[in-house]
Amino acid sequence: FSLINKTIGKKDLNKLISYVYKNTDLPTTVAFLDDIKKMGFEMATRSGISISIDDILVPEDKPSIIENAEDEARKIQNQYEQGLLTDSERYNKIVDLWNNVTEEISKVMMVKLGGVYNESFNPIFIMADSGARGSLQQMRQLAGIRGLMTKPSGDIIETPIKSNFKEGLNVIEYFVSTHGARKGLADTALKTANAGYLTRKLIEVAQDVFVTMEDCGTTEGLEVSALIVNGEEIESLQERIAGRISAEDIINPLTQELIVKENQEITEELAEKITEAGIRSVKIFSVLTCKAKYGVCAKCYGRDLSRGKKVEIGEAVGIIAAQSIGEPGTQLTLRTFHVGGTALRAGEKVGAETKKGGIVKYFNLRTSVNSENNNVILSRRDAAVLIIEPQIVSENAGIVNIEQTKTDFSLKIEDKENYNIRKIDFINEKDIIQNDANVVGKLIFNVKDGDLVKEGDLLVGRILEVYTVPKNLPYGARIYVNDNDTIKRFIRTSEAGIVKFAILKGQSFVEVDGFENDIVNRHGAHVLIEDENSTLKKRYYLSIGSKVFVKNNTKVKPGEIIAGFDDVVKKRVMEADPSIYLSSTTIADWDSYTDFLLVDTEGYVKFIDIVNNMTLRVDIDKITGLKSNIIIESKNVNLKPRIEIVDENGNVKISEST
Repeated sequence: FSLINKTIGKKDLNKLISYVYKNTDLPTTVAFLDDIKKMGFEMATRSGISISIDDILVPEDKPSIIENAEDEARKIQNQYEQGLLTDSERYNKIVDLWNNVTEEISKVMMVKLGGVYNESFNPIFIMADSGARGSLQQMRQLAGIRGLMTKPSGDIIETPIKSNFKEGLNVIEYFVSTHGARKGLADTALKTANAGYLTRKLIEVAQDVFVTMEDCGTTEGLEVSALIVNGEEIESLQERIAGRISAEDIINPLTQELIVKENQEITEELAEKITEAGIRSVKIFSVLTCKAKYGVCAKCYGRDLSRGKKVEIGEAVGIIAAQSIGEPGTQLTLRTFHVGGTALRAGEKVGAETKKGGIVKYFNLRTSVNSENNNVILSRRDAAVLIIEPQIVSENAGIVNIEQTKTDFSLKIEDKENYNIRKIDFINEKDIIQNDANVVGKLIFNVKDGDLVKEGDLLVGRILEVYTVPKNLPYGARIYVNDNDTIKRFIRTSEAGIVKFAILKGQSFVEVDGFENDIVNRHGAHVLIEDENSTLKKRYYLSIGSKVFVKNNTKVKPGEIIAGFDDVVKKRVMEADPSIYLSSTTIADWDSYTDFLLVDTEGYVKFIDIVNNMTLRVDIDKITGLKSNIIIESKNVNLKPRIEIVDENGNVKISEST
C-alpha cells in the first residue's frame, strides 16, 4: 500500500509497474498497464491542464537576491583591481557566485510554485514535478533566472542573464543567449551522425557475444564496490550487485550469518541485507572473467533485466549492450553545458587494488620511469606483483645459505639459525606466471643464497595476493608500489576478546608489550585476539608503519578498530565519513583503451609500409561474422610493415616489425 498511498510521479510509476511484474505474471501486468493508460487519459482530459503565462510565477525575493549578488560581484572586482586576486581567481569567483544565485532563485521559485492551490495545482509545476514534461532547469528559465551561458568554444560567459522568459530579455541578454544556443543546435545536427556511427562500431565488435552455455565452470570473478567519483556515490553497491551471481559465500562479518551462498543470484532483498551488514565489496561472476569458448555463460551474465529472470541461452547480449550504450549516444556526444556545469569529469582509468596489508614483492618485473615521472611496467609476460606476509623473520645477522634435498629446503644463517621447510609448501614459479588459484597461501623466499641479512629481516613470506602481467597488470600500466614497500590497512576485529601483541622471531611468535610510540617498526608484528582461556580466536598481521590504537591485554568488541594509519583518519572512519574508503590500496592503473608500445629511447614515431589491401587485410569469419585486421606479406618485396623511432634528423633509432 505504501507504493500507491502518495502522489505518484514518473519514478514511482516505474517502481509500481516493476513490483506488479515481479509479483504477478505477464497477462496481469499488461491488463494493469492498460488500466493505468485509460485512467491517465481520462484524468488528463478532466483536469484540463494547459500552459498559461499567468501560471509562470516569478518569486518576489528575486530582485533582492540579485542585488546582493551584484554587491558581492563588485567586491570581487575591487579585490582584483587592488591586486588581491589573479584574473583566473576573479573569473572563478564570479562564475561560482552566479551559479549559487541561480540555485537559490530556483529553490525560491519552486517553493512559490509548489505552494499554489494547496500542494499546487499549478499546471507547469505538475508537469515538471511528475516527470511528464519539462524539468527544473526549464522552469527556472521561465520563472526564475536564465543564468550563465557558454560561448561556442565552451567557456562560460561571466556576465549572467538576470531576466527570465516571462520578464523578457534585453538586447544584450538576447544576443548572449542566442550566441550559445546556436552552437548547441548546430552541434546537435552535426553530432547525431557521430552517435549513429558509435552504435555501428559497438555493434561491429559485440555482435558475436551470445549466451552460449549455462555455466562455464570458472571460479574467478570481479570484486565490486559502490562506484564513487570525486567523493560522490554514482552507483551504490546494492544497485551494482542486484541480479548478479555471487562468486563466493557472503557472510555477515558481525553475526557470521550466511547471507548469500556461492552460485546464488543476489536479489534486491539480499543486496539490501548485504549493505545493512556493512559489507563494502562483493565478489560476483562477470562476463569479463567468463571462460566460455564462444560468447558468455548465463552464470557470468546474471539476470536478463528486460524480463527480471536469469538470462536464457541464445540471448544476443552483445547486441543489447551495444544498443544500450549507443541509444543515449546523442546526449553523451554533445558538449551541452547546462548552467552550473563548469567542470568536465576527467577520463576514468582502470586499476588494480589490494585490500590486504602486507609487503610488496616484484617477481621478474621490469619497470622504468617515463617522461611524466611515472613508474611504468616494461615486462610483457612472465612477471607479477605479489603481496606477502612474513612467515620466517631472521633472529640474527649473517649470510644466508639455502640448500635443498628431495623433499625439503634447508635455510641457514651461518651457524646461528636453521630452518627446514617442506618443498610442497613453496610456490612453483610456473604457477605464479599462470596465475594458478593455488598460489595464494604458498611460501616464497624473500632472500637468495649468499645474501647478507640483518636481525629482523624477512626471510620467507606467505603469498596473500598475486597480480600477474599481462592478465591483471598490462604492459605499460602505471605502478604505484615499489619492491619491498609495505601496505598498511585498517583492521577492525570481527571477534570479541583480549588483545595480545606478538612478533615473529624465526618461525615462532614472541609476545611483546607493545610498540614504540604505538607505531609498528619491524617485520612480523601481529595482533592476536584470545578468549579468557588464552585460546586464539583471530590473528591479524600488522604492516610496518601501522598505528596501533589499543593497548596490550585490553578487551575489544566486534567491529572495533585496532590498527590503521593515524588518529585523524581513524576518527573520520569511525564517524563513517563517506569520502574515506581506506579498505584498499591502488597497485597500478592504466588506460583500458590504449595498447602500449613502450620504447627505451626518445624520438619521433613513424608508421612504415602499412597499406590497406597491400600489407593490411581485413578478414571476416563467415560463421561468426568476426572481423580482424591482419598484417600480411605483400607481393611487393619493397613493402615491409614496421614502426620506426627516428631522431630530429630522420635517422632511425629503433625499428619494430609488425
